[in-house]
Amino acid sequence: MKKNRVRFVSICISVVALTSCGFIDTPSNSETSSGDSISDSISSTSDSTSPSTSEQPSNTVDVSFYAINDFHGAIETSYSGVTLGQTATFLKARKAEGSILINSGDMWQGSMLSNYNNGELVTRAFKNIGFDASILGNHEFDWNTSYIEANEVIYGEKFLGCNIMEYPRGSNGWVKSPLTNSSKIVYANAGTSSEVKIGIIGAIPTNQLSSITSLNTENVIFVDETPIIKAEASRLRDQEGCDLVVASYHAGQDQVDRSLMGGNSGAGIKYLDAVFCAHTHAAETSMVNGIPLVQAGGYGGKLSKVVLTYNLSTKTLVKCKNYSIVDLNGYSLSNDPEVQSLIDAEKEIVDPLSSEVIGKAASDFDSEDQLPKMFATSIYKQVMDNDEYADYQDVDYIVVNYARTSITNYNSNFDVTFSMLYDSIPFDNGLYYVETNGEELMSELLYNYFYRVDGDALVNSTSAKYKIIVYDYLLFHIRVNIDGDYYTKYYNYFPYASLNNPALISGLSCREAARTEFESASVLDPNNYVNDRTNRSKLSSNI
Repeated sequence: MKKNRVRFVSICISVVALTSCGFIDTPSNSETSSGDSISDSISSTSDSTSPSTSEQPSNTVDVSFYAINDFHGAIETSYSGVTLGQTATFLKARKAEGSILINSGDMWQGSMLSNYNNGELVTRAFKNIGFDASILGNHEFDWNTSYIEANEVIYGEKFLGCNIMEYPRGSNGWVKSPLTNSSKIVYANAGTSSEVKIGIIGAIPTNQLSSITSLNTENVIFVDETPIIKAEASRLRDQEGCDLVVASYHAGQDQVDRSLMGGNSGAGIKYLDAVFCAHTHAAETSMVNGIPLVQAGGYGGKLSKVVLTYNLSTKTLVKCKNYSIVDLNGYSLSNDPEVQSLIDAEKEIVDPLSSEVIGKAASDFDSEDQLPKMFATSIYKQVMDNDEYADYQDVDYIVVNYARTSITNYNSNFDVTFSMLYDSIPFDNGLYYVETNGEELMSELLYNYFYRVDGDALVNSTSAKYKIIVYDYLLFHIRVNIDGDYYTKYYNYFPYASLNNPALISGLSCREAARTEFESASVLDPNNYVNDRTNRSKLSSNI
């Protein structure tokens, strides 16, 4: 479903290497401190092909990187146990030591405190922290490209995405979209004899177009990233003279093409020196032919860390000294005052709205059962109860997909605040009224959630026609069709309906319909929404 940001090399004191290759990095007791005095844990991970020794090699420097991924507006502790202010304190300390800071995308969409200002608060905070490079993930497109451009103005530079092209393709081939830059050059230990020039490439896989409402990507497309990363890495080394090249890649480790790291045998060209992954929210560390790949999970509570040892005399990478995940929950961190000031100013506006009690729940609403079924039911009620939606009252099915989070309290008859509802449905999906056929409707209802208006069995046939109200994400869900070297977009969830003059229903919102549902009941029972009209197994039967 479904929206930033040269420096000085740290000359590290050598330590005894741990024997594991990837691990969770947490502070020792002596390093856990209060206030703003922070020390990263003294530990290292060595590349098995380049054994660590007790002494730092002659004329070498260690370049440290920290990356955040899939932050999703997780400004407060309820998401990861760590606030954005605390993350800022840690990262500013690392930056002061000379570390390079990278944001690997999906920074905005996810919380009311971030969505309410369309990502502006997170962008200002990331700029204040001093990220050296930020890339776009799929959720940055959850609004539309105008919001990306507005946040780039605030951030002071363009985000990265080497394979984001203008759509459609021009007569002379693909043209790079002006929305992003392909890469950025930063410096460690700038202006000294120990200077290291670093190229950072941003990329997002082609198939992530299927994670975005196509209406928000009408003028861009993500083409095959692997050859573009190779070309850009070669340019950065050969033409720009970069000493190290790393990629911030909005994809899980399994999707990173091994040819970027020397191929399966390791005998090929190693285009990259490190890869910072994202998107899958996995906590994963791996080493491929001496090149580290790290993803820290998401929501800001954990960070990816890589330390590369570089030989200034031979202009070569000696080894990866450390690749790990840093868990900030293990540190005692205060909130950075500058970032917290930005947050507090926004909270003055948002908190009165988010803390409002909108109703009571008899028990927990599950994100993949009662809650989306309640969403579909409440949309139907909203349409039928308001004359402004009279043109849509002949609807046969309401179709939604799962909620992002459950509404839970682990008690009975608990208060539900607007922020709890907002967190469960943070994405601003439009609702469309359109005719579809029974075959494609049956295909989608088996994997999504719905409210069934009439009791007749669903006819699984292209000749059977049904009126539906459906999320834009489902109606305009796309894949990329590759025909030779030419890419075309096509609709794949509702191929008949999406091209059948769908009408956007102005003013109709799933979030507001669900809010009305809570407000209209003394206590809302989640079990009331598990019935024949929301039951997939009953679709082929009369009820």
